[in-house]
Amino acid sequence: TVFEGELVGVSLALDMLAKERGAEGCQVAVYVDSQAALQALREPSSTSPGHYLIPPIWRQAKKISTEMTGTEIEMVWLAGHKGIRGNEEADKAAKDAATEGKRANENRKLPNHLKGELPASVSALKQNLKKRIKDSWIRQ
Repeated sequence: TVFEGELVGVSLALDMLAKERGAEGCQVAVYVDSQAALQALREPSSTSPGHYLIPPIWRQAKKISTEMTGTEIEMVWLAGHKGIRGNEEADKAAKDAATEGKRANENRKLPNHLKGELPASVSALKQNLKKRIKDSWIRQ
């Protein structure tokens, strides 16, 4: 789902930060265009579609704050990422990864919780089923 994609994006941003040399003591903003994802990070719930991604994200953030003294991470909502440098490239990379699936992940240095296939989302399955029913109905 888009929601899960946003959480994966947050996790990847934190992974990049953890590998960044010289970021110690910096203030870092992670821009997210999903208010729902930000709300889920603030108030985790086991009923949200991407709930399984939230504990690893918190562990990543805690590890960064422990290992990179003085580094502050802020999650910032930004409507649609319009006009943000690098957003188009990030969107394309996310779409490529989504369409290529597991093959796209095999050779990348992803955090362990993102390697392999992510659990099936009930929400995504419902969306897919509705689309297939609609497409079938249109063809008839």
